[in-house]
Amino acid sequence: MISLLAALAISQAGQEPLLQDLAPPIADASSWGDPTPSLPYIWWTSNKLLVRLRSQGTWADAQGIFDLETRKMTPFPLPLLDLGYCSGPISPNRSMVVDGPRFKDGKTTFNVKDLSGKKLIGAWTMISNAMPPDSVSGGPDYLLPRATWSADSQSIYQIDAWPEGEKWFAIVAERQVKHIDQIRFFPGTQILEHPWDIIVFDHKALVYGDFGMDRFGGRMGIKVQEWSLDDPKGTAERWTIKAPKGWIRNGECELSPNHDRWLFEFRKYRTNYATTGGYPYSAVSLWQCGLHGDQMTEIGVFPLGEKEEEASRNTILCDQFPHWQPDGKHISFIIDHKLYVVPA
Repeated sequence: MISLLAALAISQAGQEPLLQDLAPPIADASSWGDPTPSLPYIWWTSNKLLVRLRSQGTWADAQGIFDLETRKMTPFPLPLLDLGYCSGPISPNRSMVVDGPRFKDGKTTFNVKDLSGKKLIGAWTMISNAMPPDSVSGGPDYLLPRATWSADSQSIYQIDAWPEGEKWFAIVAERQVKHIDQIRFFPGTQILEHPWDIIVFDHKALVYGDFGMDRFGGRMGIKVQEWSLDDPKGTAERWTIKAPKGWIRNGECELSPNHDRWLFEFRKYRTNYATTGGYPYSAVSLWQCGLHGDQMTEIGVFPLGEKEEEASRNTILCDQFPHWQPDGKHISFIIDHKLYVVPA
């Protein structure tokens, strides 16, 4: 494990603030999540987290609610919920969950249930323009049909995106929870190629994907497209956000709750990686910027070390899972199995 003095020396050399020095840790997260990359928590309210827990063994088999004010964990007695990225399948008012997509006979089904999973609130079936691969997972060549909630939890947006040759297209439709069988389609539109996610908010849609690759396969940033649901042709706007010089994007990015800022995880190559190979990174850092990439600012860094063995060993300590707090003024992340919440 990298020592605090060694990390401080590395940080001072680059004048970069250490992530673990920005605030005292909030909680011990050593029993959160699974041993493979997965999402160990989401913000449940402005001061509570829904946490996936390992009570026995190595795989998460329970969930709990962690209160930031009392610093206590209480059991979450309902079935395990899918802690999805971005909007996620759980309604903003935390009373419903979208179960799906589920594929059968060329059709895609979504079920809306209460959190217990016992009460079916509504369901619908769609025929997606893109059939899933055998693995039924998303990726640069396939984006799962998805459903995301409106901010008031009254409506669900159905999103379908698919490739046609070298071009990609998307169509968004709206369903009201009380009238789930009724659907309002918005005009379809061409979108940027190989999207990673589509987010709907304030009657707009935003899609983003990778921008550029360096010679080692590191992603150089993201490309973004935004449009009004009613008029995609007349309002579509595209732009790119590049990683700061010397850094690459090799982690997640997340749009703020107010949809006006991005949170990025960037990484830096070891100095001699090009000649020696092996483990590539010497540091991991969190950055934030405006929606269009303006005011790119570093929040803090976690040095891994220049030696391959040291860097490879230390990287297991920085599975950060950075998230915006619902107030949009703070971010949370995990370093060395500890949860931190710091001002953005």
